[in-house]
Amino acid sequence: MGRKRINTYKKKKNLGIRVLILFIAAAMITGVIFLIPLRTYAIDEGEGSLTVNAFETGELNAELEKSAGGIDNNNIFNITVSGGTLDADDYKAVLSAPNIETLELAGCETEGGVIPDYALSGRNRLSYVSLPGNTVEIGKGAFSNNKMLVKAIMPETVKTIGDYAFEGCETLEDINIPGGVSFIGEGAFRDCLSLEDFTLPAGITEILPHTFSKCGFFEIHLGSGIKNIGDGAFSDCHNLKDIYFYGANPPEASVQKAFMNVSASIHVKGEYAENYKSLEGNNIYVTDDLDSNTVHMPEENSYTVPEIYDNSNEQAQPDETADTADVTGIQAETAELNSDVAGIQDMKEYIDAYMQEIEPEHNTVVTTVIIFAVVCIIVFITSLLITVRVMKKKTDKQD
Repeated sequence: MGRKRINTYKKKKNLGIRVLILFIAAAMITGVIFLIPLRTYAIDEGEGSLTVNAFETGELNAELEKSAGGIDNNNIFNITVSGGTLDADDYKAVLSAPNIETLELAGCETEGGVIPDYALSGRNRLSYVSLPGNTVEIGKGAFSNNKMLVKAIMPETVKTIGDYAFEGCETLEDINIPGGVSFIGEGAFRDCLSLEDFTLPAGITEILPHTFSKCGFFEIHLGSGIKNIGDGAFSDCHNLKDIYFYGANPPEASVQKAFMNVSASIHVKGEYAENYKSLEGNNIYVTDDLDSNTVHMPEENSYTVPEIYDNSNEQAQPDETADTADVTGIQAETAELNSDVAGIQDMKEYIDAYMQEIEPEHNTVVTTVIIFAVVCIIVFITSLLITVRVMKKKTDKQD
């Protein structure tokens, strides 16, 4: 009889422990589900964006801290610097915010026109960046290993893209290369797996080793100015099927190394086909299907105005040849659009003012809820332990 009671107690005790474990797990899951939206709410109210309009060179960190107003660096997602000149210390200041998603630098300048080596490499969440407006040279590895970078905008002043500048930017798919670029360094775009479209500026005469290795190109166009292609320049570009050469003579290259693990056709003019036979091999074939009058014309890589500085609020001028009715319609639509924009701006100002008023209250509510949840957990655990102990005492008395 006593053994039966002991077994009953053990079963009840085990049941109590299981209930306790299940409750703690449920409390943790509930806490995560509840607290993450609260934190997201706070960030969505504008806490994640900083703007610096002016600063003394070398003092960007102080201006960012002032703009942050006590916001934790982990909660800063968007930074805009629209004035001043960046030096190496200022780039380090930007790196102090590890979760940046957008970085707008088009409105400022960089010291000496140079972005330092590895200045903004390895940002885990950076998806968009615009370079300082006076950039001439992008340093070695300056934006390397930004795994989430999708779009990068360069000013027309850029002349040099350094070694490994964008290496490892696996999601990069939109980047403008100014027509004045005359040097692209070794491995500059290696492992840019999502980069499918790239126009080489006319001033490029040499493609260095591994410059475009593992890029997502489907076709490439190489003008007569290309004199040399380095080993591994286009290796492992598995999507690459068509290579267009427009010059009379092929560049110096070891096809087996330059186009390693690539199966593609080289397209040339009929009269130059024999000259390119030396490039055949390793799944590379020469096809003489280009028109003899075809001239390679690189596409323009014009500078795109960043979205944040667009001129969408400016009224478009109607075409002088448009009918009067069309002009009247455009003017009416423009007036309506401007009215909507004004209404949105008024609403934004109202919401900003309202949020500033309720922010302390919101913080108090969050703190109160957290404290209440912790107290509930403590009370429940304590009650459960007391219940188990009482059950044990009753069982002992019955024995």
